[in-house]
Amino acid sequence: MSKIISSIGNTSLNRLTLAILGSLAFGSSYAADLPASGAVKFGTGTISQPTNQQMQINQSSDKLAIEWQSFNIAEGNKVNFQQPSSNSIALNRVVGTEGSKVMGQLNANGRVFLVNPNGVLFGSNAQVNVGGLVASTQDLTTTNFSLGKYNFSGGNSPASVVNQGTITAKDGGAVVLLGGQVSNQGNIQANLGSVKLAAGKATTLDFGGDGLVNIQVTGAAANALAENSGFIQADGGQVVMSAAYANSNVLQTVVNNTGTIQAQTLSNRSGKIVLSGGQQGLVNVDGILDASTDQGNGGNIETSGQSVNVSASASVDTRGFGGQTGTWTVAADKLNVNDSTSSNKVSARAVTNSLRTSNVELISNSSDLTLANDISWSTANQLLLAAQDNIVLNANLKATGKNAGVAFIEGGDYLLAKGKSVTLSGQGASFSNNGQSYTVIQNVAQLQAMENDLAGYYVLGNTIDASSTAQGEGFRPIGSYESSSFNGVLSGLGNTINQLNIRSFNRPDQAYVGLFSALFGEVRNLGLIDTKVSTNDFAGGDGQIMVGALAGLTGSYFMRSRIHDVYAENVNINTLSDRGWGWTGGLFGLIGNADINNVSVTGTVTSSSGRVGGLVGLAYGSMAPSNEPPLSSYINNSYATVTVNGSGDYVGGLIGMIGEGAVSIRNSYATGDVTGTGWATGGLIGYANNSFYKTIISDIYATGNVSGNNGVGGLIGESSWKVISNAHASGSVQGTKNVGGLIGNAIGSELSDVYATGNVTGNAGSISVGGLTGVLSRSDLKNAYATGNVTGGSSVGGLTGTSFVSTITNSKAYGTVKGDKDIGTLIGGLDFLDLGNGWHSLPSPGEKSVITNSYGYGTVNGKACTGQSYCGL
Repeated sequence: MSKIISSIGNTSLNRLTLAILGSLAFGSSYAADLPASGAVKFGTGTISQPTNQQMQINQSSDKLAIEWQSFNIAEGNKVNFQQPSSNSIALNRVVGTEGSKVMGQLNANGRVFLVNPNGVLFGSNAQVNVGGLVASTQDLTTTNFSLGKYNFSGGNSPASVVNQGTITAKDGGAVVLLGGQVSNQGNIQANLGSVKLAAGKATTLDFGGDGLVNIQVTGAAANALAENSGFIQADGGQVVMSAAYANSNVLQTVVNNTGTIQAQTLSNRSGKIVLSGGQQGLVNVDGILDASTDQGNGGNIETSGQSVNVSASASVDTRGFGGQTGTWTVAADKLNVNDSTSSNKVSARAVTNSLRTSNVELISNSSDLTLANDISWSTANQLLLAAQDNIVLNANLKATGKNAGVAFIEGGDYLLAKGKSVTLSGQGASFSNNGQSYTVIQNVAQLQAMENDLAGYYVLGNTIDASSTAQGEGFRPIGSYESSSFNGVLSGLGNTINQLNIRSFNRPDQAYVGLFSALFGEVRNLGLIDTKVSTNDFAGGDGQIMVGALAGLTGSYFMRSRIHDVYAENVNINTLSDRGWGWTGGLFGLIGNADINNVSVTGTVTSSSGRVGGLVGLAYGSMAPSNEPPLSSYINNSYATVTVNGSGDYVGGLIGMIGEGAVSIRNSYATGDVTGTGWATGGLIGYANNSFYKTIISDIYATGNVSGNNGVGGLIGESSWKVISNAHASGSVQGTKNVGGLIGNAIGSELSDVYATGNVTGNAGSISVGGLTGVLSRSDLKNAYATGNVTGGSSVGGLTGTSFVSTITNSKAYGTVKGDKDIGTLIGGLDFLDLGNGWHSLPSPGEKSVITNSYGYGTVNGKACTGQSYCGL
């Protein structure tokens, strides 16, 4: 006869039944072969044992709760649950002290919950076929179970839930493993349903009508770990591995996949795979994650944690053959993408491989997202990079496929390292930034067509070959007049425009000449290679013209321009404008109300009219209406390596002239030779003009040789009411009047922490020649020195040729000095300003220069001192 254990309602086994069972021959091994000492605590059902190797639980109510002393199934043994429907649930709570070992068969047409705080093991030969399964070391009370509250808690047990066998849920069913540590080393299948591996201290389950289980880990556990090294399949459903780690001070692995997880599309239902380490855990991604399909739309894959480590061998696939490809999302703090051997990073190689089979989203939830190794793909898939702060691209992105796309979302900015680029060369390529779509330009015809939408958003998708513009009239500047300026955005994405030729011969309608005629928008991350710009006397109608490789005019009172991370190599600018006047620069003719940052240029710039700079012809702060302060212009972190030739006034290695309004120049330099024939020629700036708003010029230098006429300086030709600090010049300087190794003529300026090392030579009949400044007039100089040798006519000094009502503090001169009249190792002429042609200036009564702790250490005409009494200062 069969052994029968029964209970009706909540009535436990009575003593008589137990006495009968106790009289039967149970061996000690038999007790471990099948569940033992079961007592129904809720619902209605019977427990029977037809044979020594089989147990039968017949469940009459929709819910049944049984407490067991132990729950084991030995290999070759079988436990069957017969339940009213596939939605019925049998809760099996183990109240004994040993873990559950399922080595044989467990069958159920409905759902089975196995709860054992001592651990649950499904052995390698285990066969579980159920409507659904929950195996947990977290407890579920009978009361909560009866109320439909599937709140598992108390997961402090160090024991694990491990599957080494085969667990199969019927279509639409669910397999859930819960505990402090859960591991699948075997096979789990729940097509059209859910497989959930959740590690933590407490978990809440919510069974949906669609066969999917919503799971939330509500309590963190020490050493929480959810791992898979086997095979998990939930086609048309979901696979979720999640964990909550209790120690916020130590980042450790909480989710680890080295096996295969498959959630392919089934019955037109796309699959989903989620690996989540919560806010404090590390997720290791390796093995295979497959949410693809042979037909229809692919599924989605999400991997997230405080840190995510994706190995180079990880395989991700969300392809939708005949439909749309899905998306793989990686989200972590301070996300790093590289192929280094370090941990806590996403392999760039894995991303490259995955972009062949999936759209990819890389998200840094805090700080920057940094890319250190190249990523390339030739499919139509999309790559999204998102960061709370900056997207830092220290490597290349290269998308060559038809309809491929790149999108950036950042709280700060995207930063491209010099020499790195984003390529979008395929037909129909796309780009967006913070939700704004851009037109992708891939050839010179599309570049020229920008003139049709001057407020558009554009990016270069690849290097633009503009060599064809050497023929005919050349490239036509984008926008013709100030009133039709470009006020959109152009990002080169690190790409270049090569061999662009811009001509403005006999074109009186083109007063502003460059890639852009008038630029009032933003240009960034762009390179110009071998650009040629040439104009003749008829450009601009009356001869007034503004010329630069990038733009003739940049910024105005009405609209601010922003130019950054732009460079030009080997520019050749040649301006003829003898009938009038204009401004010519290597990149900009004139800037006003503009931000210029990380901009550079190399090549040659020549202008027959002067007013020329290696980078900018004229920089000023745009003048505002009356009673309002002017708007400022900024030039930061910029340089020019340009040979500059100007046949006229205001010629500088970086800037020809700083005009009215507030202008700031910082961390910038020039290295090319500069030649001017008129007034104000400087290695960095020709003329820093008078202004009610003092220009701040700091952390600057020039190294080129400078030659000019009146107001010639190794750094600045003439400085009028400017503040200059942390500046130096090292080139040789030659001129006729007001010639200095650093500044030719300093008027009303504040100079500190400055020096010059180049030799200074005055031409025949030269006046006011100094190793640092030619003239220091009503200015303050401190912490300065000059080491170059100085040769001139009159008012020749090792530090300054003439000091006129100025203060000099803590300053030195070391060079030899040669001259004809008024010569000194430190100062040549003191408080007597020779203006030339018989004109001179004397200080007002009571005015004089003040010299403190300042000395000259050189010689004068080979002697210690000659001339006036102050020559030895």
